[in-house]
Amino acid sequence: KLVVPYIHTTTIENNLGKRQVVKTKRYATFLPDTFNAKSIVKNKTRYRGIFEVSLYTADIVLSGKYSKPDFSKWGIDATAILWDEAELVVEVADARAIRKQVYLTWNQKSIPFEPGLGKTQKQGNGFHLPLKSLLDVEKYNYSIKLLINGSEQLFVTPVGKDSSIMISANWPDPSFQGKWLPSKPTITKKRFDAHWDVPYISRNYPQSWLNDSFNDAVLTNASVGVKFISPVDNYRMSIRSIKY
Repeated sequence: KLVVPYIHTTTIENNLGKRQVVKTKRYATFLPDTFNAKSIVKNKTRYRGIFEVSLYTADIVLSGKYSKPDFSKWGIDATAILWDEAELVVEVADARAIRKQVYLTWNQKSIPFEPGLGKTQKQGNGFHLPLKSLLDVEKYNYSIKLLINGSEQLFVTPVGKDSSIMISANWPDPSFQGKWLPSKPTITKKRFDAHWDVPYISRNYPQSWLNDSFNDAVLTNASVGVKFISPVDNYRMSIRSIKY
């Protein structure tokens, strides 16, 4: 998500009965016009006692398009927008899962991300990048490549006005999760391929908001994805009960 600070100006009456102008820094958040997430997952099974645990390595590519943020619908004057302090923020459940340095390709410029969520958010995990002079045109193409380690599940939040999410893995028993199910997934004895298309009209969160008027924790509850389960039939459960 793209977070842009701005100066909010109000007039109050102080203790002496005089009117006083107060300026505070606030933030607005903008989601991309299009969001594509392609995940290629390689699973392997490890054992914790008698139970199987699925571990994986995932190559993830996030890509799409942004439009230059528009503050006009909130009546915020253009001179109050702090473009040089804008940041692109990517949230992840656990930043320790990232295996390599992450780069942003922004209109064909490649820039390394910085750890943490930057100045705009105090809680959560992920990485950020100050955009500074990169917001000087009306449209932006972006691409982010991630290599992560994980276990048992993989979820992605559809943050685009139009979102396309694809997960492929060498796992035969996926348990699809989330508010939307994949359209016509392909499942074989050795792997699965799943694809989600999530349109803006079916979401319950906006495309942009002022941070003091909207709690973006709702985005976490809108994630879609898969749990890598290991089904055990009654026979195997009985054998395990007898043995252990």
